[in-house]
Amino acid sequence: MTEPTLTSPFIQVPGDGSEAGGSLQEEGEKDHGANRREHFRNSIEVTKPISLALASADGEAIGPWYSADILDLSAGGLCLVLTSGQEFEPVNRLLLNLSSQPGFGVEQISVNLRWYVKGGLLVSLGVGFDQPFDPPPELA
Repeated sequence: MTEPTLTSPFIQVPGDGSEAGGSLQEEGEKDHGANRREHFRNSIEVTKPISLALASADGEAIGPWYSADILDLSAGGLCLVLTSGQEFEPVNRLLLNLSSQPGFGVEQISVNLRWYVKGGLLVSLGVGFDQPFDPPPELA
């Protein structure tokens, strides 16, 4: 099995094994506890996919929409996986279409890209909500 390819400016940081895909930070940035999770993560076995697109500063979709599966969920964000050639940058905002997940109570939400790892045909990425969902939404 080949190791995932990490795209600059990200580097992989060893985790405690509880996170899917490891955690990432910008090169040269020291980990002084700032990369610790604030919310418990719930692994997801099966759920309906959502869609995502790069977002403009106005919160509008830029470019194509991609289908993504939810790997885990916390009050503070999601871990997603998709098949795509899409490249991401650490400053990207993403727009999520959550119409297949009524438990969120919204159809679309703009989120921060926290990290991503590209490995072969798959891309896994972590996104953070601007405000935590407390409690985390129920998934369909």
